[in-house]
Amino acid sequence: MEDTWTRPDVVNMPAPLHALPDALEKWLPKFNLDDGMQAEEHINNFMLSVNLKGVIEQDVVFRLFPYTLQGSTGSWYFSLPSRSITSWATFQE
Repeated sequence: MEDTWTRPDVVNMPAPLHALPDALEKWLPKFNLDDGMQAEEHINNFMLSVNLKGVIEQDVVFRLFPYTLQGSTGSWYFSLPSRSITSWATFQE
């Protein structure tokens, strides 16, 4: 079974320019709307984690974010048509 994260027809991610950091599951915060967390709080936690890890490459930040989505939020994200999110403004909507 192919890994969902690497299928270009499922997730619109920029071409990898830099390697992802190791052990993502240990330091990336998780977001599940069903747990009652606010999206803004999750984004703040995500950016704090990325900054603490010393990630400065924009392509890495974009590629890391989907790893944080779980539950109905992850299901929603991965059900979107390929390349349907083309900007941060679209994603916020």
